[in-house]
Parts: sequence; structure tokens; C-alpha cells
Amino acid sequence: MRLQGKVAIVTGAGGGIGAAICRRFAAEGAALISVDVDAAALASMATSVRAAGGRVATLVADVAEEATAEAAVACARREFGGLDVLVSNAVCDLPLAPLTRLTLADWRRTMAVNLDGAFLFCKHAIPAMEAGGGGSIILIASQLGRVVRAGGHGTAPPRAR
Repeated sequence: MRLQGKVAIVTGAGGGIGAAICRRFAAEGAALISVDVDAAALASMATSVRAAGGRVATLVADVAEEATAEAAVACARREFGGLDVLVSNAVCDLPLAPLTRLTLADWRRTMAVNLDGAFLFCKHAIPAMEAGGGGSIILIASQLGRVVRAGGHGTAPPRAR
């Protein structure tokens, strides 16, 4: 119970790594504010956390919107009395295509979720953490920030022979 009495916000909480983080944090005693755009995935994760005795509030919203970060922090304070941990895990992948085939809208959406979302949550979480005496911020990124996957950005499409 290493997180007993702690309150954590987890973005991208509905599936994969985010859901696993939520389940583990809850098992370690943390109360959660879980944020995701996928309502069904978020509800499924929350059901599993509650079934195991965990405490979780959910927020179906877009992390690229500043109001989402504000609402998540307000929820942490209202529901659980403060905020100790932020896990910024939400991600929007660019479509798998050569860079020359990506649209500006795809690019901007990815940057809005992956970068702006992390910034906005930090911006609003830090004052709440400071008010409680400190906290931890965990920013999760993909290894795809350092490597290119086959057929991805910067690579040419296969040529017909």
C-alpha cells in the first residue's frame, strides 16, 4: 500500500498502459481521477478498479482542452481532498503513413494531445500539488519519439515492381 492516502490523476486511463496504471495505483491505495476520451473503455477500467475495492472518479474528456485539466484537478480536490500524483499518459498516434501523406490536421491533433495535454495538466496540477506539500509528475512517452517504424514518417512507400 505504497500509495495509501495519495490522490492521482491518470490521463489516457481507459486502455492499455493507462488502465494498468490505474489498477496498480488503486491496488497500492491511491484514489484516482481517470481521464480518457473513450467512455466505454474508461467505464470498464473504473468497474474493475471498484470491484477490487479501489476508489476512482472518471472524466470523459479531451486532454487537449484546458478545461479538462482544470476539471480533473477540481475533481481531485472535491472528491479526494487534494492531488499528489499526475500521470500524463494520453497519446494520439499519427496515422501510419509517409510524412508527405500526413495532413496538417493529423499533425496538429497529435501535438495537441501529446504535448499540449501534458503541458496543460502540469500547469493546473502543480499548484494543487504545491498546496498539499509537493507531489510527483510522471510524463509517459512512446519509444516512437526516438525511432521510426517501418512504413512510417520519413520513409517512402514501397515501390511497385
